[in-house]
Amino acid sequence: MNYQVLTQKWRPKVFQEIVGQEHVTRTLINAISLGKIAHAYLFAGPHGTGKTSTARILAKALNCEKGPTPLPCNKCSNCIEISRGESLDVLEIDGASNRGIDEIRELRERIGFSPIKARYKIYIIDEVHMLTHPAFNALLKTLEEPPHYVIFIFATTDPDKLPLTIISRCQRFDFRRIGTSDILRRLTQIVKEEKIDVTPQALELIARASGNSMRDAEKILDQLTSYTLEKINEKDVSQALGMVEDEFLARLTENLYHRDVLSNIKIIHQLIEKGKNPRWIVKGWLNWLRDLAMIKIGGEKLPLLSSHSELIKTQVSYFTLEELISFMEHLSDVEEKMHFSSTPQIHLEILMIKLCSYEKELEQLRKKDPYLAIIYKKVVDLEEKISRKVSSIEKSEGKEKIIKEKPEVGEKPRVKVSPVLSKEDKKLAEVKEGAVDKKDLLDKWYSVVKQVKKKKKTLGTFLEKMQVLSVEEKSIVLGSKLNFFKETLEKRENKRIISEELKKAFPLDFSIQFQQINLEKKKEEISSSLREAVAQAIEIFEGEIVNSNTAGR
Repeated sequence: MNYQVLTQKWRPKVFQEIVGQEHVTRTLINAISLGKIAHAYLFAGPHGTGKTSTARILAKALNCEKGPTPLPCNKCSNCIEISRGESLDVLEIDGASNRGIDEIRELRERIGFSPIKARYKIYIIDEVHMLTHPAFNALLKTLEEPPHYVIFIFATTDPDKLPLTIISRCQRFDFRRIGTSDILRRLTQIVKEEKIDVTPQALELIARASGNSMRDAEKILDQLTSYTLEKINEKDVSQALGMVEDEFLARLTENLYHRDVLSNIKIIHQLIEKGKNPRWIVKGWLNWLRDLAMIKIGGEKLPLLSSHSELIKTQVSYFTLEELISFMEHLSDVEEKMHFSSTPQIHLEILMIKLCSYEKELEQLRKKDPYLAIIYKKVVDLEEKISRKVSSIEKSEGKEKIIKEKPEVGEKPRVKVSPVLSKEDKKLAEVKEGAVDKKDLLDKWYSVVKQVKKKKKTLGTFLEKMQVLSVEEKSIVLGSKLNFFKETLEKRENKRIISEELKKAFPLDFSIQFQQINLEKKKEEISSSLREAVAQAIEIFEGEIVNSNTAGR
């Protein structure tokens, strides 16, 4: 006997075997039991969700020799002929290849003849939305008042293309995408009956790769039985379908956390060299970030799309919910662009650069007011340039040195710590002899900054730009001219990262305080730097110097 593919062999034969469409099967079963049989049905929904199978079962239920019955016997001649597609009274028509008005006129002529053998003459038109507009018009009158022995069953994946006049004459049933858990249960039943050796992880991956289509899941399983003669495992599924293994998705997420764009681009190149489909890379990573977001909002009990739940739970603390949502939006945009691009790899590389150089505040501002975001970016760039100029002056005055001052008569020696402040700053700490070693505390602090920078580069950079106003055994005071730095460091997620590193170097009760400072310099010390900064501002904003006395007139 010739081999029968799983999609045909395991095609549902009764309503109870239809997977994931209980709202449809229950209505049809009750309607048949009560004798409330409509003259036209419309089955709408995604491919592989059971529309045509349900239409065949409905035809058998109405024409079974023991019927009409909600449970066809599948043994009588009518049921067998309908299952094989050989019944002269149940005609399956492809709407894509029989879409013209001539075919519909021929169909209308046949309708006038009574059934040859069965109880009802049933017309199943698949992909009915492919019919032309004149063909729909020719069908309207017949569809509204057909002979009592004629029943129409329309199936479509795109109901929006149907004329409202057609839809209004049918009982409509919307078929839903089949849940992964429902597909997994059906696959488990199939592999058990067919004695297919497959791991649970591989079966779960097949269910995820099916796109919520039962037919596609069965086709993938059938394909894998030929791909490997041994036990089917998770790696076999990934290799056969070109999917991306979870280990790569975890590495992409880890590098994103560290803003390591080059490592992520190398991973992309590595995956593409292995023959991985760029769309699968985006789709897999999108699902991975989705799982992070679900756990982030407290959905620990929700089903995860990945089997590496422990690794996902570890990476949950890496990002805020807003960041995860923004990442997924970027991935969705790139996935859409790939459908119309001949160079999807370039889109992936651009995506990695965008994600790893992500600026949350600027991104949010850009969404609210694009023009204001441009001005904001220019101001931040200008402030950074001014900051670098001022810092260069501070370094020349003895930055990061321990300054010992000569004590007054009768006063014990004191140590003045000036890690990053100018000599004019009045907030330098003074401690008596025998106190803690400030130099050692500063060294510990800079090591903390170094470790923070490894975890989150932008956060470590902000800490480096902050000025150490004072340092004590159990506290440190940081200051900055820019309030933007202070607000960034005081955010909950950033404070958590800093706190983790502080615990490794300082006592548990060690605290950090932030404050905004104003650094004043003598006019002759910064005049040259200020003039240069003003020139840069004029260049950035394309402005000119206006006399203040005349400007107010």
